[in-house]
Amino acid sequence: MNFEPVIQTPFGMTKAEIRIMYLRDEKCLPVLTIIRMGRGEMMGVDHNKEMQWVGSSAGLFRA
Repeated sequence: MNFEPVIQTPFGMTKAEIRIMYLRDEKCLPVLTIIRMGRGEMMGVDHNKEMQWVGSSAGLFRA
């Protein structure tokens, strides 16, 4: 998957991947997010070694 750098940081543009976990009953309810940030060729620790402003973050849902 090709991620586009869209977040400006002090060390350059950064890519983000947003993962959302849903629980499904009568309808889907978002319950957890993980936002992975990276500037390497791919997401993941091995591809972002020795870089700053990379890693993970959290997102919030507004009901």
